[in-house]
Amino acid sequence: MAASFMKSRDLGIHALHKAQASKAELDKRNTTYTAAARKMKQVGWEKDQALMWWGLVDNANNANCGDWNGACQASKCCQHGCGCIVKNAYWSQCGPLEGQTSCSVDIAKNSATKHAMQATGSQNKTSAEDARNASEAADAEAAKEKEAFEKVEKTHDQAHKMFMKLHAARVEAEKLRDESHEAAEKAKHAADKASKKISKAQVAAEIWATAVSLEVFK
Repeated sequence: MAASFMKSRDLGIHALHKAQASKAELDKRNTTYTAAARKMKQVGWEKDQALMWWGLVDNANNANCGDWNGACQASKCCQHGCGCIVKNAYWSQCGPLEGQTSCSVDIAKNSATKHAMQATGSQNKTSAEDARNASEAADAEAAKEKEAFEKVEKTHDQAHKMFMKLHAARVEAEKLRDESHEAAEKAKHAADKASKKISKAQVAAEIWATAVSLEVFK
């Protein structure tokens, strides 16, 4: 019984250490994945802004785009560095974007450059294509980290389940050991009690035998 308990205890401890190691790796992967997902979101937003502003620059002299204060619900684009501002479900008008007081190709170009640099992390990569490539790379990195996280998560779940299974076996073995120990103590107590009764009976028998022999020889 003791050997069985020791074996289940050792297996449980080993499983616990394995579960703890997998949990540490899971936490590490979660931190990395969370950072990659946060970067993907930020780079994606910067990319969208860069594309929008570069679009305004590219449409500066496009006759197919709306003029300043002109309608743009059909073309979805404006000239002069203006943005296509949605007024309602049926009307959009070309004008300065939020935070700006006038339409300006220079403002649009500066904003496009700034957002592209934020997306790429480089002062030398400022085009719309650069921003798009940076966003795609961030997406791919986040996907890779997610896959790695989910793989470690699966390993951790398996290790945790194994630990819980072995822990339950250890608890059961400990219970059986204690019950066995208690039964042995009770048996020992009963044996001691019986031994005392036998000793008393032997003494009584000897006293009786002595008394009988004395009566015989009177």
